[in-house]
Amino acid sequence: EKLIVRLTPARFGAAWNHFFHWQYECGRPDAVPDRGAVYLIPFARGVKVQVRGVGGGEDLHIGEESHAVDFQVSTGAVITAARGGRVVEIRERSPGPPTEGRGDSVLVQHDDGTVGQYFSWGLDLKGLAAGKVVQPGDPIARHENPGRSVGYIVHFGVFVPQDGIRKSVPLRFAVGDGGPAALRAGQVYSRR
Repeated sequence: EKLIVRLTPARFGAAWNHFFHWQYECGRPDAVPDRGAVYLIPFARGVKVQVRGVGGGEDLHIGEESHAVDFQVSTGAVITAARGGRVVEIRERSPGPPTEGRGDSVLVQHDDGTVGQYFSWGLDLKGLAAGKVVQPGDPIARHENPGRSVGYIVHFGVFVPQDGIRKSVPLRFAVGDGGPAALRAGQVYSRR
């Protein structure tokens, strides 16, 4: 048992009230991202995907999402773990319009404490459960379009929870025959 808050009135006998807001993020706030980490393109081998948006874009991925990547995919595409870790949270079919950031997501905590987020409208997450250990390339979801999205986008980013926000982590992917590289918008990639 651990005390996390204690409320006491400023003046005994006086009327008072209180309000609190509780928020949590998965991951370790003290995590130090492994700068040598290399991520797989998060789709099954041979599936070609176009990068629609990357961190630092004109209108996409700023602040908490500054290093995230959006992939355009076809319905039925298998989404795979870009890096190994443990599934720590699954959110399915949250109601509300896309402008409110609701949809389906999977959070995978890596061994350095960072968390990978896979997000889209219409992820089939059957067979996935919190606590499951995944290796790079393991299937974690299948993309289905429930009719609420445009362009069939899967969003992927990695973060560290710090001071109530998600600090975005720079990403390098295993691409082609060269070394690890950042992805570029408009380019087509497949997992090697």
